[in-house]
Parts: sequence; C-alpha cells; structure tokens
Amino acid sequence: MHLSHVDLVRPGDVLAKSVLWGDGQVLLAEGAVLNERTIARLKGLGILYVYVEDELTSDIRPEDFLELDERIRLISLHRGFLREMQRLYNRSKDPDSLVVPQEWREELSSRVKDLIKALRRCSSRMIEVFDIRPREDYIHNHPANVAVVAGAVGLYLKLPEEQLEALVLGSLLHDVGKIPFLEEALQEDRPLLFSPSPSMARHPRLGYEILRRSDLPLLSAHVPYGHHERFDGKGYPRGIKGEEIHPLARIAALANQYDLMTGGTFAHPPVRAEDAVEALMAMGDSVFDPRVLEAFVHVVAVYPRGVWVELNDGQRAVVVSNNRSLPLRPVVRPILKKGGKLIAGTSVDLAQHRNLVVRRVLPGIKRA
Repeated sequence: MHLSHVDLVRPGDVLAKSVLWGDGQVLLAEGAVLNERTIARLKGLGILYVYVEDELTSDIRPEDFLELDERIRLISLHRGFLREMQRLYNRSKDPDSLVVPQEWREELSSRVKDLIKALRRCSSRMIEVFDIRPREDYIHNHPANVAVVAGAVGLYLKLPEEQLEALVLGSLLHDVGKIPFLEEALQEDRPLLFSPSPSMARHPRLGYEILRRSDLPLLSAHVPYGHHERFDGKGYPRGIKGEEIHPLARIAALANQYDLMTGGTFAHPPVRAEDAVEALMAMGDSVFDPRVLEAFVHVVAVYPRGVWVELNDGQRAVVVSNNRSLPLRPVVRPILKKGGKLIAGTSVDLAQHRNLVVRRVLPGIKRA
C-alpha cells in the first residue's frame, strides 16, 4: 500500500486503511473500492491523504502503533467521559466545582493501565500511521492520539511506571479544562506557536484544578497545566521555561503539537506526518525539551512506510521501512518508468548509501 493525495486517487482504487469518525466508528472501511462519489466525500470532509492498494507497493504494510480495536476503545472511553463532564458542568455552570466522579476515576485508571500494556506490546514499532479522520472531527481522536504518542515517548525514555501512568492519564485528559467553553475551543484551537484567546489561555489552569481536586494523581494534573508552555518561556498560562516546566508536561506538549499538526482542526489544515516531524525538529530547543525531541524522532517515523519521496539524484521512490537509529535515512524502493509503465526497482537502504538523501516528500505519483 502507499499514501496518496486524494487528487491522485482514481475511481477503482482500493482503500488500504479505514477512515474513522470521531465516535470511534468506521466511516469508510479498509477494502472499500473508491468511486467518484466517495472520493468527493473524502475531499468534502477535509481528508487530504488516504492509503490505497497498489501492485508496486503491495508488500508495504505500515503497522498501526496501536491496534484498531484498542484505539476505538480509547476513543469511546473519552467520548463517555466528556459527555459526563459536560452534563455535570451544564448542571452547575460553575467550573470551580467541576470534579471527575469516583466511578470515572476508577475507570480511567484501569483503562490507562490496559493502554500501557498495549503500548509495551508495540514498543518495538515506530509510529508510522494514525487513523485517517475528518479534519473537524478531532474532539475524541485528538486526546487518544496525544495519550498514545506521549506514552510511546515515555516508554522510550524509560519512565518509572508511576510516572508513565500519570503521563498517559494526564495526556488523555489534557484538554479537560476546555469543557466550560468547549464550542468556542473547537472553533479556535490552534497549535502551540499561536497566541491564545482569553478563554483558551484559561484551559490549562482549569484542567489542572479539575484533576487536582478530583483526587487524581498530582503528577497527572501537571500535564494539562503545562502542555502549552514552551521551553523558551513564551508559552502559557504561566510563561515558565526550561526545567521549570514539569517533565511530563514537556512530553505532552510535543505530542499535542504533533497531533494538532497532523490531524488538523477547525483553525488550521492538517499537514503530513513527515512534514510535521521535520517542522518540530526545526523548532529545536526554542519550543521543546531537546531530550524529549530526541526521543520523539526515534519513536515517530520522519518518513512513514508507504510515503512517496524524491531522492537527491532525481529518483522517485516509496518508503519501505525505517531505520530507528537513523530516522532520516529510511529504506526506499525506486519506482521506474519503462515502456510507458511503472516498475519497481531494487530497494536501497539510505543508511548504507550516504550519497543518497531524501530531497523532498511527494503527494504521490501519477500512475499509468
């Protein structure tokens, strides 16, 4: 399979990865044969890229870091939690009295432990692909993805179990402070580099207070509190910098930014995973903890399998696999044109051919 821009998808192509709706349901299932109507629907939903089957790339199978059923359970858990918290807030209209009910504290704690077990089973993989989702429909997908990415980075950093559980729980609930103004937040949600609106500037502190008075681990409460702080001190709500930012919040900040970029929101369009990783690396230690950033690029693939690239010698190729120790040097398969048809060349490990590098990522290629 390979990743292709929807403008290059043709009627008759077979979808290789399911498209998820925000409630965890499958909007368009793996194996669906695309037609003009479904392609138009994808475009209308703001979905720019999909995985499709192709003979030249049939052996390339990007692995989800988390199995689909586990992801759906995580999304469903957050949906139920958010619904209950909204109900409680609508009844009181007082954010200072909002607490997580006891039954939800127990459920969240139990499911976080299960999620960490699942992440450990997948810890040898790199994060190469997430659910393909409608741009505006990220309210439940986003917290789930942030929890997964943060948990994967935490595992790579070998965090103690107590800290790892606190990180995953805090990441899953990092936006709980938006509940008093959820509709406004959905319309204005922006990446870390943008200045927040007055309401948005409040949500990290509100999230901290909600988790703190709910008798959840204080370590978890520090995650929502600090997930919009920047390493250079230009973040919010406190404008603290460097080591002043809680270590778990530094991990969540990077995971949050990555998913906002790759998934998109009402306020900004999505970018491809490899473009997001390169942009985050370019931000360096001005925005993120360098140690966290280093771990992140060994966990999240810069060039996921199935992505089309152009090499510095002009060859067009598809990424076959990744070198975790050298994330900028994947194994690629050149795709050649012969007799008017596309054929697959011999795979090349860029870690062994230092004269070859990825020049740029392509949206796909036109097929015969």
